[in-house]
Amino acid sequence: MAVSLLAIARRAGLSKTTVSRALRGSPLVRTKTRSRIKSVARLLGYTPTPLIGVVMASLRRARHATFAGNFAVVFVPGPRGFGDVIFAE
Repeated sequence: MAVSLLAIARRAGLSKTTVSRALRGSPLVRTKTRSRIKSVARLLGYTPTPLIGVVMASLRRARHATFAGNFAVVFVPGPRGFGDVIFAE
C-alpha cells in the first residue's frame, strides 16, 4: 500500500502542507525540517507518484488564473428532461 503525505505528517508531527512543501523542495520549509521529513518518508517507504505531482501542480497553477469567484451549473428538469440548463455566476 502506498504511503500518504498524511501518514508522513502524523509520524513527523507536522502538517500535511509542510510535508508536501518539503518533498517538493519549497524554500518555505527549513532545511532541518526538510531533512526530518525526508528521513520519515524513507523510513515509511514513501515513493512519489509522478502523475499525482503533475495533477497537483496543474491545480496549483489553476488557482492563480484570472477567474475569481464561484461558478455553478444547475440542471433543471424540464418537459424534455434535463435539457434546460441555467448558468449562474
